[in-house]
Amino acid sequence: MIALYLLCNIAFSGEPVDKGFVIKEPSYVFTIPEAQALMTRVSELEKKEKLYGEQVELIKVLDEKQIILKSTIETKDKIIEQHKQLIDLEKEKSLRLEKKDSWNNIKIYSAFVFGFSFAVGSFIAADNIADTLERN
Repeated sequence: MIALYLLCNIAFSGEPVDKGFVIKEPSYVFTIPEAQALMTRVSELEKKEKLYGEQVELIKVLDEKQIILKSTIETKDKIIEQHKQLIDLEKEKSLRLEKKDSWNNIKIYSAFVFGFSFAVGSFIAADNIADTLERN
Protein backbone atom coordinates (compact mmCIF):
# COMPACT_ATOMS: atom_id res chain seq x y z
CA MET A 1 0.00 0.00 0.00
CA ILE A 2 2.81 2.36 0.93
CA ALA A 3 4.62 1.42 -2.29
CA LEU A 4 1.58 2.41 -4.35
CA TYR A 5 1.37 5.71 -2.53
CA LEU A 6 5.04 6.43 -3.23
CA LEU A 7 4.73 5.39 -6.88
CA CYS A 8 1.75 7.69 -7.42
CA ASN A 9 3.87 10.68 -6.50
CA ILE A 10 6.42 10.03 -9.27
CA ALA A 11 3.87 9.71 -12.08
CA PHE A 12 3.96 12.64 -14.48
CA SER A 13 0.78 12.19 -16.52
CA GLY A 14 -1.21 15.32 -17.03
CA GLU A 15 1.50 17.69 -15.83
CA PRO A 16 2.48 20.62 -18.01
CA VAL A 17 6.02 20.41 -19.45
CA ASP A 18 8.24 22.89 -21.24
CA LYS A 19 8.71 23.03 -24.99
CA GLY A 20 11.25 20.59 -26.26
CA PHE A 21 10.73 18.07 -23.47
CA VAL A 22 11.37 14.55 -24.85
CA ILE A 23 9.16 11.70 -23.75
CA LYS A 24 11.00 8.39 -23.48
CA GLU A 25 7.88 6.16 -23.55
CA PRO A 26 5.28 5.94 -26.31
CA SER A 27 2.31 8.14 -25.44
CA TYR A 28 -0.09 10.78 -26.72
CA VAL A 29 0.82 14.39 -26.25
CA PHE A 30 -1.80 17.12 -26.29
CA THR A 31 -1.43 20.83 -26.10
CA ILE A 32 -3.34 22.60 -23.33
CA PRO A 33 -6.04 23.90 -25.70
CA GLU A 34 -6.41 20.40 -27.20
CA ALA A 35 -6.66 18.88 -23.72
CA GLN A 36 -9.25 21.47 -22.72
CA ALA A 37 -11.22 20.75 -25.92
CA LEU A 38 -11.03 17.03 -25.14
CA MET A 39 -12.19 17.64 -21.58
CA THR A 40 -15.10 19.72 -22.90
CA ARG A 41 -15.96 16.93 -25.36
CA VAL A 42 -15.74 14.30 -22.60
CA SER A 43 -18.04 16.42 -20.44
CA GLU A 44 -20.53 16.71 -23.32
CA LEU A 45 -20.38 12.97 -23.94
CA GLU A 46 -20.94 12.25 -20.25
CA LYS A 47 -24.06 14.46 -20.33
CA LYS A 48 -25.27 12.68 -23.46
CA GLU A 49 -24.57 9.31 -21.86
CA LYS A 50 -26.60 10.34 -18.82
CA LEU A 51 -29.47 11.48 -21.08
CA TYR A 52 -29.23 8.21 -23.00
CA GLY A 53 -29.49 6.25 -19.75
CA GLU A 54 -32.55 8.25 -18.76
CA GLN A 55 -34.09 7.64 -22.19
CA VAL A 56 -33.44 3.91 -21.87
CA GLU A 57 -35.25 3.94 -18.52
CA LEU A 58 -38.12 5.93 -20.04
CA ILE A 59 -38.37 3.42 -22.90
CA LYS A 60 -38.57 0.59 -20.36
CA VAL A 61 -41.37 2.43 -18.53
CA LEU A 62 -43.13 3.05 -21.84
CA ASP A 63 -42.86 -0.63 -22.74
CA GLU A 64 -44.34 -1.58 -19.36
CA LYS A 65 -47.17 0.89 -19.93
CA GLN A 66 -47.85 -0.63 -23.35
CA ILE A 67 -48.00 -4.12 -21.83
CA ILE A 68 -50.41 -2.90 -19.17
CA LEU A 69 -52.49 -1.11 -21.82
CA LYS A 70 -52.70 -4.27 -23.94
CA SER A 71 -53.75 -6.25 -20.88
CA THR A 72 -56.37 -3.62 -20.03
CA ILE A 73 -57.75 -3.69 -23.57
CA GLU A 74 -57.93 -7.50 -23.51
CA THR A 75 -59.71 -7.39 -20.16
CA LYS A 76 -62.14 -4.76 -21.47
CA ASP A 77 -62.87 -6.90 -24.53
CA LYS A 78 -63.52 -9.94 -22.31
CA ILE A 79 -65.87 -7.91 -20.10
CA ILE A 80 -67.74 -6.62 -23.16
CA GLU A 81 -68.10 -10.18 -24.45
CA GLN A 82 -69.40 -11.34 -21.06
CA HIS A 83 -71.92 -8.49 -21.02
CA LYS A 84 -73.08 -9.45 -24.51
CA GLN A 85 -73.55 -13.04 -23.32
CA LEU A 86 -75.51 -11.79 -20.30
CA ILE A 87 -77.71 -9.66 -22.55
CA ASP A 88 -78.38 -12.67 -24.81
CA LEU A 89 -79.25 -14.80 -21.77
CA GLU A 90 -81.63 -12.12 -20.50
CA LYS A 91 -83.29 -11.92 -23.92
CA GLU A 92 -83.78 -15.70 -23.93
CA LYS A 93 -85.14 -15.57 -20.41
CA SER A 94 -87.51 -12.76 -21.37
CA LEU A 95 -88.78 -14.73 -24.38
CA ARG A 96 -89.38 -17.81 -22.20
CA LEU A 97 -91.25 -15.69 -19.66
CA GLU A 98 -93.36 -14.17 -22.43
CA LYS A 99 -94.22 -17.65 -23.74
CA LYS A 100 -94.96 -18.83 -20.22
CA ASP A 101 -97.11 -15.75 -19.63
CA SER A 102 -99.04 -16.35 -22.84
CA TRP A 103 -99.66 -19.99 -21.81
CA ASN A 104 -100.79 -18.77 -18.40
CA ASN A 105 -103.20 -16.37 -20.09
CA ILE A 106 -104.52 -19.20 -22.25
CA LYS A 107 -104.96 -21.37 -19.13
CA ILE A 108 -106.76 -18.58 -17.29
CA TYR A 109 -109.08 -17.81 -20.23
CA SER A 110 -109.77 -21.48 -20.89
CA ALA A 111 -110.55 -22.01 -17.18
CA PHE A 112 -112.90 -19.03 -17.34
CA VAL A 113 -114.58 -20.34 -20.50
CA PHE A 114 -114.79 -23.83 -19.01
CA GLY A 115 -116.26 -22.47 -15.77
CA PHE A 116 -118.73 -20.27 -17.62
CA SER A 117 -119.68 -23.14 -19.92
CA PHE A 118 -120.08 -25.44 -16.92
CA ALA A 119 -122.30 -22.90 -15.14
CA VAL A 120 -124.46 -22.31 -18.23
CA GLY A 121 -124.59 -26.06 -18.90
CA SER A 122 -125.60 -26.66 -15.28
CA PHE A 123 -128.44 -24.14 -15.58
CA ILE A 124 -129.59 -25.70 -18.85
CA ALA A 125 -129.42 -29.19 -17.35
CA ALA A 126 -131.29 -28.03 -14.24
CA ASP A 127 -133.94 -26.40 -16.44
CA ASN A 128 -134.33 -29.58 -18.51
CA ILE A 129 -134.59 -31.66 -15.32
CA ALA A 130 -137.18 -29.23 -13.94
CA ASP A 131 -139.14 -29.37 -17.20
CA THR A 132 -139.02 -33.15 -17.21
CA LEU A 133 -140.26 -33.34 -13.61
CA GLU A 134 -143.14 -30.95 -14.38
CA ARG A 135 -144.33 -33.10 -17.25
CA ASN A 136 -144.39 -36.21 -15.24
